[in-house]
Parts: sequence; structure tokens; C-alpha cells
Amino acid sequence: MLYDNDRIMGFDLRVVRDADNPWFPEYLLREDVKTVVSVDPLVCPIPISEQTRRSQIDNRSKENFFGLLMSPPQISTLGPHEFKIAVSISEEVHIKFTEKFSAPSTSGSLSTTSDLISDGWIPLGYDVIDINRLISGLLNCGPYSVELKERFAPHINRFGLFDELSIAKKYAEIRGIEIPAHSPFYPALLWKKP
Repeated sequence: MLYDNDRIMGFDLRVVRDADNPWFPEYLLREDVKTVVSVDPLVCPIPISEQTRRSQIDNRSKENFFGLLMSPPQISTLGPHEFKIAVSISEEVHIKFTEKFSAPSTSGSLSTTSDLISDGWIPLGYDVIDINRLISGLLNCGPYSVELKERFAPHINRFGLFDELSIAKKYAEIRGIEIPAHSPFYPALLWKKP
């Protein structure tokens, strides 16, 4: 994985999609993936009540255009299907998102991927984000052609994400051509707090 000093776009909780709470198999490049994680809240929803989350936003941080909190969630009682995530994007992509949305990213001690690594966070893989609708172009723009599955399924990890940035970029480029209404797509790296 390549991540260097990419910018952290925010933090949140997500419900892991698994065999007990599956995502649509036709929206998976590899239908045998059992654990699905995404920055897209339609794919992996937030497991806390809207009132609790609103209180977090009002009292501790701001929310950005991804709906991510600008500082790490401090909830310690997570169930087996819930976990803390961070989302990072390259500086180049950060500039594109900021120009489009005039939205903040994190700042301070947890603002780059180097900070996440130092704090023990683990990279899960790359999702691909539709900049216009802010949904996952990897997990929420199916169903997919046989050709697309044959080309990219071998590169999907156990979380339904790409391990390699170069593959995520190629996928984003091809999907942008295939479905221009969702173009452009950009890779976003998801991280898990152990």
C-alpha cells in the first residue's frame, strides 16, 4: 500500500457488512467477500443514533462533506460489527475535494497518515469515491460487467477494497468512462483503529 503523508478526511464508526448483515452481492466485484467496509454510509451505515451523533458533532467537532467527524470518535463500547475508521486521501485529491466543497479536513496531531500509523491504525484498503454524489464507486455503483469483474476481482481484499493504489486509480479511470454521470472517481484509503 502507498499512503505516505496523505490527508485524513475524518473519522467515524461504521457497521461492518458480513454474512449476518450482507451487502448486495451484485454490488461486489468479488461475490465471495464476506466482510464489506466502505466510506459510503449507504454501504456501511453509522451504528449510533442520530441524536448521539449530532451531539458529537455539536460538542466536539465539525462534520465534513463525507459526513465524517473531524476528530476521532470517543465511543468505547463497540459491538462486534462496529468499529472506528479513518479515511485518508492524497493531497492532490484533497485539493480537488476542497475546491469543489470548500470543506475542511482534520488538523493537528491526527491529520496525516503518518499520524495514524504512529497511533496504531491499520490500513484496510482503498474505496473509490464518486466526487459528485459522494458514494462508493466500488461498492455502490453495481452491478458490474463480467469483463470488469474478471479484470479487478483478483485485486479485491477481504474487506471488498483494493490493496493497491495503482489498481484503485485504474478502476476509477475505467468506471469514470463507463458511467460518466458519476465521474470522476477518486481513491480513498480506509483505516481501522485496533
